[in-house]
Amino acid sequence: MSFPDLEIPDFYKLSKSPKWDPEKYLPMVYNERIKRYSEDLKQNTLSYDDFWEEMDYYCLNGIQPRFMPHFPGRNFYYTNFTKIEAMPKGGRKKVLMNPFYRDLDHWLGIEADASFKYGYGQVITKPRRVGLSEWGSGPICNYELTFFQLSKIACGAGKDDKIQEFYQKLKSSLNNTHEAYRNGRITVNDKELKLGFSDTINKQTVELGIKSLARFKTMYADTGAFEGGSYSVGIFEEIGLFENLTMSYKATEPCFRDGHTQFGIPFLYGTGGEIDKGAKGMKEIWENNETYNLKRIFIPANFYYPGDGVPDKNSKKIVSFFDHRTGVTNRKLAKKYITEERKKASKSKDTYVKHVQSYPLLPSEVFLKTKGGLLDLVKLAFQLKEI
Repeated sequence: MSFPDLEIPDFYKLSKSPKWDPEKYLPMVYNERIKRYSEDLKQNTLSYDDFWEEMDYYCLNGIQPRFMPHFPGRNFYYTNFTKIEAMPKGGRKKVLMNPFYRDLDHWLGIEADASFKYGYGQVITKPRRVGLSEWGSGPICNYELTFFQLSKIACGAGKDDKIQEFYQKLKSSLNNTHEAYRNGRITVNDKELKLGFSDTINKQTVELGIKSLARFKTMYADTGAFEGGSYSVGIFEEIGLFENLTMSYKATEPCFRDGHTQFGIPFLYGTGGEIDKGAKGMKEIWENNETYNLKRIFIPANFYYPGDGVPDKNSKKIVSFFDHRTGVTNRKLAKKYITEERKKASKSKDTYVKHVQSYPLLPSEVFLKTKGGLLDLVKLAFQLKEI
């Protein structure tokens, strides 16, 4: 199929405008008046109901402050009403806090809304340490479980430790959701998490509430772990480590379909790895994405690159790549720094290729082969970069 052309804002250009103010997207974090008002409201009053109905509207439909691009509802919910472990500005230790605004999340939110609207999934290749597990557990899974009754989510990984890490992040996201949106638990174990509550009616225990469900499976030995189910969302975690990704995905794909109609949306994401091992299936699906009804999304390493960089030539001050005020990375400076780090790593063939795969600037750099063949892979990689 052909995927719709989406209008993605030029965040880097917008961040240079004096009207750019991402704090307007996060009123429950930065607007003290609104925060105090929400805290002073008493339940079972008209004011309380009106306020939270307005918040519900923004969570479902998004918000668009004056002079600013539309902010998707899942992003509004994620940044205003959930908390994650993150590094605050100037910090050296992670703390529990509201997610800060990132243009990367804004972009992914626009892409996710389009996937749900038009009925197709996503295969995302990315650099390391950009928070895609937090994205999958928060704006995708937490949002789906909280706002859509009886929704079912399939969460799979090729290795047990990866699915357990994702399970813990989703559980933490739900536990650290604002009390106005927090649900009870009917089931909580390492295989299943069900929201809602139980009650006794006519001496019978019944499940009530939203009754949304997430299941967690390791698919290394069981590619058909989700077969027979019906799921509104699928998460395939760290697909570069799946050694049977294509079989696992094809076995799960019917769970997202009713005949020709695709009602469930799968999200496959990961970092490149050994092409002869786990990343073989990732490469197959990436190159034949339309066969799987998956849109390709590539996140270059310099799109989001936190931390301090190199001294500025004029001021001699250390320049930060990621600006917490604007939520945008200085992509030109980050690319220069990443390229310089590659040169340092080029003394070792395997180290160089691993660095390129971990911090790709082009889609072709995700699937470099690290072993085998007669070519000097360092020279070949440099030549490919120059083409």
